[in-house]
Amino acid sequence: MTDYSFCRVTRKIGKILIDKNTVPPEYGTVYVDSAFPFHHNGKIMMTVLLYDGKGYQTALFESENYIDWKFVQIIFGRNPEKPHLRWNAAITSILRDHQLFGPGTLKKVDGYYIAAYTSYPLPGYEAGAGRIGLARSRDLLSWEPDDGIFFPEDGEEWEQGGLYKTCLLEINGTYYLYYNAKRKEAPNKEQTGFAVSKDLKVWTRSGKNPVIGNQICGEFTNFFASDPQVFEHNGKYYCFFFGNSTVPEYRTCELVASSDDLVHWNAWEERLITHGERGSVDDIHAHKPGILTGPDGTLYHYYTAVNSKNERGIALAVTDPE
Repeated sequence: MTDYSFCRVTRKIGKILIDKNTVPPEYGTVYVDSAFPFHHNGKIMMTVLLYDGKGYQTALFESENYIDWKFVQIIFGRNPEKPHLRWNAAITSILRDHQLFGPGTLKKVDGYYIAAYTSYPLPGYEAGAGRIGLARSRDLLSWEPDDGIFFPEDGEEWEQGGLYKTCLLEINGTYYLYYNAKRKEAPNKEQTGFAVSKDLKVWTRSGKNPVIGNQICGEFTNFFASDPQVFEHNGKYYCFFFGNSTVPEYRTCELVASSDDLVHWNAWEERLITHGERGSVDDIHAHKPGILTGPDGTLYHYYTAVNSKNERGIALAVTDPE
């Protein structure tokens, strides 16, 4: 039996760490979404998505203590000269060390950092069928995007409605890109699949997709099984993701699944993070996990919190070291 005790959440911080008030007002931010934390050059860093009523842009933040965060700059902004980036430019993962209790630092390929991004074709919140592309950078502050590597119309029925958050990793010379996607027809259920590549250019979707489906955790995932974040620990692979349920009292929650081969996954029956009590920062949703381990072994679960006032930002729960 798989032991999941090492990632059981022990406490929530209970406040929003990054929201629209943490961003300079000239960006007109309405929501902050989708944390991707990492370590870089001795600093604690995080990319997040800023939504201004038109679409996403990607911002970089830094911290000295994992809790207090400072805006650095927009690193991946909308580009009216590129039709697919006119409204949305959303970096959702950067190639990094994939050991759960490893250093959490970024990897380079031929001198470049490699990011996976999602773009949506229409103005509005995740409006239209999104595509996934790759971008490269030498300094993390400016990125050169391609025109896309995955398009919903090229996929199977489960993903033809649009592609969403990514997890890019490299294991023994093979690149893996996990992503969630939705059906084109209602109900627009979301599930998770992956593709592989040897060179970051030619990609092959897994014939087993979706590998984390709506059935994986019963009612917790009967609508969404989304936003995968994959790591290795003690010879097994673990995917942190969120479930969205049609059962009102479950709503969204952070979950974890394990695998021996990156294809066949079994979920833990416990929820790592659930929505909070009425009046809390996450009394509606606790979802979209971003995972980072500190040098003392503390496991930081950053997540997007939504409250009953429709305020959205980045919150934190932790797994304290034993």
